[in-house]
Amino acid sequence: MALQASGQICLNDIHVEAGGTTGTPVCINDSDIRGLISKASGAQMCFSEWYGASATQSYTITEGSECSGYICRYGYYDGSFLGYTSIGSINSTSFTDKSGNSRTIWQLNRVGSTLYFGLRGRDPQDAFDTLTITLNGTVYNFARTSAATSTSPPTSQNFIEYRWTVSGTTSTNLNAQLNGSGTTSFSLS
Repeated sequence: MALQASGQICLNDIHVEAGGTTGTPVCINDSDIRGLISKASGAQMCFSEWYGASATQSYTITEGSECSGYICRYGYYDGSFLGYTSIGSINSTSFTDKSGNSRTIWQLNRVGSTLYFGLRGRDPQDAFDTLTITLNGTVYNFARTSAATSTSPPTSQNFIEYRWTVSGTTSTNLNAQLNGSGTTSFSLS
């Protein structure tokens, strides 16, 4: 949820939006606080700069599809850094994590009834809390902590892949939405 657009704003409001706990120690120069408005360490800042700031970052993919052998992938996948075929596109691959670190989104797709999401960057294991996506008209929240993960350093940048295997209505909606055509929006918080 974004911060208010006007009126009184306090450091505690900003801290909570950035993922902190109300009433706990915080400094305006903390990386997660600065990350809400993309400020460098030690930069001059005014509280009014945080009006409307949000820890939620939204994206839209234009879906593609690719089948090789017995695996078909639907959605967005940048496999170029791994030597694989890329599909679909995304409006921005730039993601700033909870600590203010820059990450690159390299996938949001499905294979069967498994939803895949991937980030590149140094030690991205806890970069976000929730991936929110609307599947066939229903909003779903996928917690990072409930995902199976795999990591690897194939290049100079580490990458992590998050996987959620779904069933029932969620699987039906996932398959209907991520079908290789159209667009799909999601957000990270």
